[in-house]
Amino acid sequence: MKKIVFWLSVCAFVILAGTPVYAKGTCDLCPRAESDQYGTKAPAALGRGIVNTGFGFTEIFAQPIKESKAGGNAAVGFGKGIGQFVVRELKGAAEIATFWIPGVHQREIENSCAFGTMGLADR
Repeated sequence: MKKIVFWLSVCAFVILAGTPVYAKGTCDLCPRAESDQYGTKAPAALGRGIVNTGFGFTEIFAQPIKESKAGGNAAVGFGKGIGQFVVRELKGAAEIATFWIPGVHQREIENSCAFGTMGLADR
C-alpha cells in the first residue's frame, strides 16, 4: 500500500510540476485539460482531477470570504462552499476516472481551477 501511495504521489508531482502557478499568475493546467489534442488533454485532465479532488475542501473557506467581500452573508457563503466542495470533489473524481478517454471533456464548473478559488491564479 505504501508503494502505491508513493508512486501516485510521484505521478501527481510529475504532472503538476509541469504546470507552474505563480502568485496571481495564470494556471496553464485548465486550458490544456480542455484541449482537443489527446497528448495535451490527458495528462492535464488527470492533473486537474487530482487538484480538484485534493483541494476541493478549500471551497468551504473561500466561498464565505467571497460572499462577505461582496456584501453578503457569510452563512450563505458557507452553504455555497459546501455545495461547491461536493461539486469540485465529484468533478475531480470524474476527471480522474475519464482522463484517458479521447474526446471526453468534463462540463465547466464555476472557476474550474482550485488554484483560482484559492486566489493563486486567474483564469
